[in-house]
Amino acid sequence: MRAFGLMILTAVLMTVGCYSFKEGQIDPNIKSVAIANFTNTSLNGSSIVSQRLTDALKDRFLTQTSLTLTNRGGDIEFSGNITGYDIRGTGLNANSSTDQNRLTVTVRVEVINNIDDKDSYSKSFSAFADYDRSQNLATVENELLDLIFFQLVEQMYNEALMKW
Repeated sequence: MRAFGLMILTAVLMTVGCYSFKEGQIDPNIKSVAIANFTNTSLNGSSIVSQRLTDALKDRFLTQTSLTLTNRGGDIEFSGNITGYDIRGTGLNANSSTDQNRLTVTVRVEVINNIDDKDSYSKSFSAFADYDRSQNLATVENELLDLIFFQLVEQMYNEALMKW
């Protein structure tokens, strides 16, 4: 019985050794990325929201990849606009009112992959963060946007390059 268990373990380890993690890797032919300034076409949001999102996406590429950031004509090109900046109540309490507010940001992104056109896409992404309804949005907005933009950038990055 012990020998059988050892054979199974050996077979599993050999199989694991043969497995390749092809997905989740940036195509080695991609060397540069161009990120156009996002625009805010939503009816809400401060004037700096679009620039903060653009900067967050650029920072992701500068700090966590070896890709060169170019003004235009990159192997991968990002452009888009913020289409939604919405605040809604959430979390009903015993008095049938809301305990929290939710800030949701929606962005429409166009990605052009000049190396492999089949990986180009146009898609909407959305992310949110909740805050206590007793708080003024102006006092927590920067912190909320940091959380939301982190989520949005991860979604855009993974869709464009990681092929999860």
